[in-house]
Amino acid sequence: MNIAGRLNSTITVKSQSGAGTAGDPTYGSGTSVSARVQYGKDRTETEIAHDVVLYTTTEIKPDDRIWLPGDSTSDDTLARRPKKVSRSRSFGDADTLWKTLL
Repeated sequence: MNIAGRLNSTITVKSQSGAGTAGDPTYGSGTSVSARVQYGKDRTETEIAHDVVLYTTTEIKPDDRIWLPGDSTSDDTLARRPKKVSRSRSFGDADTLWKTLL
């Protein structure tokens, strides 16, 4: 099964490119990434761990910043940070998928 048809949204990802003079991280230009965006809650017995799940064929790193569909990438306050990134195989092992919890 080809997973590309299920990645029907576009997110923007900016990767950390360095550090500023104060040691704050700096980020490169944004890259558009096809994704499946699922809104909801991941509940455990004691907490709600995240509110968005992203599935991509592009790796998202824990220090990346992510803008969801419709968010202005010029507004850094809208950038989301990954809480957890894991790798898995798609249906039929045809593609590597990255699952990112926000």
